[in-house]
Amino acid sequence: MHVTRQLREAAKAVDIELLDHVILGRAECDPLGRGIYSFREAGIL
Repeated sequence: MHVTRQLREAAKAVDIELLDHVILGRAECDPLGRGIYSFREAGIL
């Protein structure tokens, strides 16, 4: 989550709206079977 905060602050500094921060992985390693994690969907952004 530290990197997400850094991304958000960097985006603000150059007046860019950060819409989401998505982490991609293998679906078989994800407990939900999706293979992605969205900080927006998680309510963090």
